[in-house]
Amino acid sequence: MYRQKDLDAKGIVAKDRDGQQRFFHLSGLAVGVTRWTAASQLSIDELSERASLAKKHAKRNHWSTLYVQEDDVCDVLG
Repeated sequence: MYRQKDLDAKGIVAKDRDGQQRFFHLSGLAVGVTRWTAASQLSIDELSERASLAKKHAKRNHWSTLYVQEDDVCDVLG
């Protein structure tokens, strides 16, 4: 829902929380996913940690990203 000039500029100029004019990049969507099955035998804490790391990995990109981790997330993100 951006105007063409904002798309061309890859962002918008608007006031920040302090009322100062500033450039903001276009919004995107970052999704981090980790697979789980009953056979995985992960505790809820381990599953939560893997999901958190997958999300962190997805958010490293400034554009819309989908990151799906099927193996041990900790090994990938180290």
